[in-house]
Amino acid sequence: MALGKFENGIEAHKNVVADAIEHHGVHVRHVPGYAYTVGCSDLGLPELLVENMPREQSDELLKLLFLAASRRDTPARSWNEVAVVTPKPGFESMPRDQVKARLFDARTHYGHWNISAVKVLVPGVLRD
Repeated sequence: MALGKFENGIEAHKNVVADAIEHHGVHVRHVPGYAYTVGCSDLGLPELLVENMPREQSDELLKLLFLAASRRDTPARSWNEVAVVTPKPGFESMPRDQVKARLFDARTHYGHWNISAVKVLVPGVLRD
């Protein structure tokens, strides 16, 4: 590492998240065991988190839900109003301590922990 050059990794990552939201409306972060969104709060909805689902499936599900919510004629008041997949998933509010422990990219993007999130409960997918 060159001593004369400092790279702020947090700022660089914040830019990656912001670029994804600017170009796609949503950023999906995959970590071992779960995936979550950043950008749903801009629609007035909680962020989404899905557990124990393969990367491709979780990516498709989260982006599909976001797309359906963003293209509504009237804003959805909850994810239960956004029925786009069969079987229809359930949604479970996440306590603030779980949000803080798991949604780091959301904190980086929004600059605070005042973030609401829900777990997407997909029939047939094991829950922790």
